[in-house]
Amino acid sequence: MKVSARDTSKALQRHVIPLLQANGFNDATGRRFWRHRSGRTDHVDIASMSAYRAKVDNSTTESFTVRLAISLPRYGYRVDPYHRDHIKIGPKGPRPAESQMPIRGVLCPAGSPPLKEGRWGWECQSLWTVNSIEDAEEATIDLQTQLENYALDWLSRTWDLREIAALLETQQNRLFLVKADNGSHLQLDAELPGSPIRQAHISMAREALENDRQ
Repeated sequence: MKVSARDTSKALQRHVIPLLQANGFNDATGRRFWRHRSGRTDHVDIASMSAYRAKVDNSTTESFTVRLAISLPRYGYRVDPYHRDHIKIGPKGPRPAESQMPIRGVLCPAGSPPLKEGRWGWECQSLWTVNSIEDAEEATIDLQTQLENYALDWLSRTWDLREIAALLETQQNRLFLVKADNGSHLQLDAELPGSPIRQAHISMAREALENDRQ
């Protein structure tokens, strides 16, 4: 029987969505999930493949990628000096897109190679390929395992703003907070040293630390 996107969604409903709901991700639309806690927002985005992306990646539209994001109190949504994206508000709080949040990352299937620096920057295998109903079942069970083993912990950690501020002021091009052996990672989305966005993040982190001292 030919696989469809509905088969992937059903498998996610069996193996992944109950786990997210049990861990407080009770604000959702489609395959996007948010958790709101004392001014903090944690986000899981299970993105299906467009027909174009599936063709480019030699994959299928039933396949998926998973992105994570975190906004901390006073170190909130991505700051862009030239344009501030509109943050959608849902019935339970803000619903920023993953790309609008300052801490961002991806999950990868079990057995994927570790992060490596390639021609186009740091690369990782973050695609769960689904070619059959059996693949959909196996992929969503694997995603459940990645969430249980480390990703839910990442999304629940108390990230130290002092460490974040220090990392922002170093001369690293990629500001990794944490990495797993299979290439999964979280990083600060603050672009290159000296860039307007990096400077805006430094100012935001400093201001948050100053408010904490008061």
